[in-house]
Amino acid sequence: MKKTLAEVIGDLMPGAKWTVENILILQDQGRAICAALVQGTAIAVSDGSFKDGLSMAVWVLEASNSKNRIMGSCTIPGLEMDQSAYQVELGGLYAIVVVVCSLCQA
Repeated sequence: MKKTLAEVIGDLMPGAKWTVENILILQDQGRAICAALVQGTAIAVSDGSFKDGLSMAVWVLEASNSKNRIMGSCTIPGLEMDQSAYQVELGGLYAIVVVVCSLCQA
């Protein structure tokens, strides 16, 4: 039985759920993004911020225009002493990978 993207994301392992704690899926549930991934034209961008021991990333994955977009934000887990600007940038990239894998599964 096929699952929707929301169902696949809901079934993520606990260790990956933080990547999609705030997610917005626009338009077609990711179909256009899947096509763009196959064509090699998908766009993914992540940016993060680290201040006072708190790390947060915002990311977006889209096809050829902003109507076909999935975006989200996440707080990067870990101890305050382990947080860094590098960790938050990797956390945003990891969130994009989790969403792309979820799209493939859906």
